[in-house]
Amino acid sequence: MRFIFAIAAAVLLAAAAAPTSPRYDMVVVAADDEDDVVQYVRNLDNGATAAFWNHGADPAYDADAEAMLDAAVRRHGFDRPAERQANADRVKLSLFGLKIDVEEKGADENAVITMPLGFGGGTLTVDARDDADGERALVTIEKAKAKDAREFIDDIDGASRDARAAMKAHLGLDGGK
Repeated sequence: MRFIFAIAAAVLLAAAAAPTSPRYDMVVVAADDEDDVVQYVRNLDNGATAAFWNHGADPAYDADAEAMLDAAVRRHGFDRPAERQANADRVKLSLFGLKIDVEEKGADENAVITMPLGFGGGTLTVDARDDADGERALVTIEKAKAKDAREFIDDIDGASRDARAAMKAHLGLDGGK
């Protein structure tokens, strides 16, 4: 449950830095083993994509980036709808655009938090799970500014300076601040 509350805190802190001009989608798929993290960025203007998996040395682009993201999502079970049972302890809350859905079923804990970001129509969604398969999260930031996408790429653990520069160039992020 601590993992889910940590993710919820990150969601609330992200609201302070909410992007206002739509341009990029960013996704992180992470597991508690920390050796399995995929970070993905998509340019909404031209459709270019780039992804980095911390098991590899080089980023992937376009169709390969999409395949890398899809594989990570499937590997951690996010493509399967959450199983809901009538006897599960579940809390749903929706207030001012913030939507929280928390479920506890035995030792399994799942939470999905969705919130609007700024006035640009962006959204932050966190799907966090803690069950027999371990702790994992799927974090999606939609319609972020170019500045935020650059910072997202700069913060990728395990990516070399050259890999980061190549990703930014492919996504049209190599100029500007």
